[in-house]
Amino acid sequence: MITTKTGDKGYSRVYGGRRLRKDDPLFEALGSLDELSSLLGILIAKASDEELKKTLTLIQKDLYRIMALIGGKKDLELKLQDRIEFFEQEIEKITKKSSILNRFVLPQGSEFIAFLHFARAVARRVERRVVAVCDSEEVLKYLNRLSDFLFAKALGLERGVYV
Repeated sequence: MITTKTGDKGYSRVYGGRRLRKDDPLFEALGSLDELSSLLGILIAKASDEELKKTLTLIQKDLYRIMALIGGKKDLELKLQDRIEFFEQEIEKITKKSSILNRFVLPQGSEFIAFLHFARAVARRVERRVVAVCDSEEVLKYLNRLSDFLFAKALGLERGVYV
């Protein structure tokens, strides 16, 4: 059943049954991760590049594993290093093709590019929320590279408008 009414007084449960207020920093982190995953779903729906769709789907799966970890699942191996290395390789490829960034880039362009910039901004917020509740260096590095990857992808697909 979806409606349990157990959260009607402002509390909810995390993995393992622990009850917390819904404004707890843990729920802020979990909600932000969920929001980013949903935004990636919009990008998947709008993308024409099948490889990008696959990559974004893998990222969604990573985000749900991160949610499980910070939500309390202890026996979880994230194995994020391969994706971190992928992000770094993609960022390097894209930045080699573009000019050196020494100005701000406006978050605009086609609808798809605008959504990529929006996802990048949400990913940065996710990082700020997760750092408050998680001390996993692997998770924090992954989230930092993810926002860089989204930014680079936006610039790689469409020349930016600079300030």
